Amino acid sequence: MYTKKNVIAKEIPMIDTIIFDIGRVLVKFDWQEYIASFHFPKETADILGRAVFLNSAWPEYDRSALPDEEILTRLCLAAPGYEKEIRLVFDNFPSSLSLLSHAVPWITSLKKRGFHIYYLSNYAETTRRKNPDALAFIPLCDGGLMSCDIKHIKPEPEIYQALLTRFQINPENAVFIDDSMPNLEAAKEFCLHTILFENYPSASAQLERLLAPPDAC
Repeated sequence: MYTKKNVIAKEIPMIDTIIFDIGRVLVKFDWQEYIASFHFPKETADILGRAVFLNSAWPEYDRSALPDEEILTRLCLAAPGYEKEIRLVFDNFPSSLSLLSHAVPWITSLKKRGFHIYYLSNYAETTRRKNPDALAFIPLCDGGLMSCDIKHIKPEPEIYQALLTRFQINPENAVFIDDSMPNLEAAKEFCLHTILFENYPSASAQLERLLAPPDAC
């Protein structure tokens, strides 16, 4: 005879796979802080933020389907007269990224517990090539995809489908951790469990609650 608790336990899928976004989840990415490091006047910093990181052309940098120089041209068109400053910010951007202190210990701990670990991120080929140290966690993972690999960016459905298909991931047994709600909403369309990353303690606690096996009593 099944009790209600047993039925619920049977219906809850067992999570065996964790998929991580990279920027702001495993790698520090703070463009406001980065621009501030140049000590531009506030007005100039505001203009550069809008022209570069808030520009609709910026996601195309992550897609990596166009030459960087073409992306740079588009950025410069958004702020005539600031080409020198925009080029400075653009060219040095990869060096602004750094591995977050929790990244390797978190992944290492999950791997030791038997979970499969993947990454799924909007990440430019130039950034990957110029700053490999920020991606020191990758050898610990079972695999993953960056937007530059397949020329699709989150939240486009193709990038999620590509990850699930390439690595034969059952989405009902996987959880995706990302700092962007639109990216998580797109992941839900593939039946992935999701966690909004706001900070490590909160995300880690949410993950542990999800990973906790249902009470079989």
